[in-house]
Amino acid sequence: MTEAQADIAGHGGPAEQQQIAAAAQLYGPLKRSAGFAALSGGTMLFFGLITLLSLAFGFDPVSLVLGAALCVCGSIERGAAARIRAGDPAAFTRLGWNQWAVFVVIAGYALVQLYVIGGAAAYAELSAVDPNMGALAAQMSDTMYTAVILLSFLFQGLMARMYFRRRALAERYRDEVPEWIRRVVQGLAV
Repeated sequence: MTEAQADIAGHGGPAEQQQIAAAAQLYGPLKRSAGFAALSGGTMLFFGLITLLSLAFGFDPVSLVLGAALCVCGSIERGAAARIRAGDPAAFTRLGWNQWAVFVVIAGYALVQLYVIGGAAAYAELSAVDPNMGALAAQMSDTMYTAVILLSFLFQGLMARMYFRRRALAERYRDEVPEWIRRVVQGLAV
C-alpha cells in the first residue's frame, strides 16, 4: 500500500473526499507547470549538449559558453520542475528568474553574432563577388538576430511572468491544503 493509499484509507469520509477533489483541482495547474518546466529543461539540456558536442569539430568559445549556459539553465529548469511537483512555491520564482537568464544567454549570443562575428565584414567574400548580395546577406543576418532578441524577450518574458504568477497559486495550495491531502494528491498525480 502506497503512502497516498494509506492516507486515503485513514481519512476516507465524504468530507475528506471533497477536500481531496478540491486539492486535486488546485494542484492541476501546478502539475502542468512542472511538466512544461521538465520538457523545457530537457530541451535546453539537449541543445546545450549538442552545442558542446559540436566543439569536437573545432573549438569555438561562443559555442562553449552557449552550450554550457544552456546546460546550466536546463538543469535549473528540471530541478525546479521536481520541486514544483513537491509543492514548493519558491520553485516558481526560480523558474521565473531562470527564464530571464535564458533570455540573457540568447540575447548575448545574438549580440555577439551581430556585433562581433557578423556584420558586413563577415560577408566580405560574398561582397567581393557581388556587392549587392553581400549587403543583402548582412542585412538579412542583422534582421534575423534582431528578431531572435525581440522574440526571445517576448517569449521568455511571458514565461517568467507566468511562473512568477503561479507562485501565488502554489502558496495557496501549500497554505490551504492539509499535509496529508497534499501527499495524497501528489501521490496520485505521479
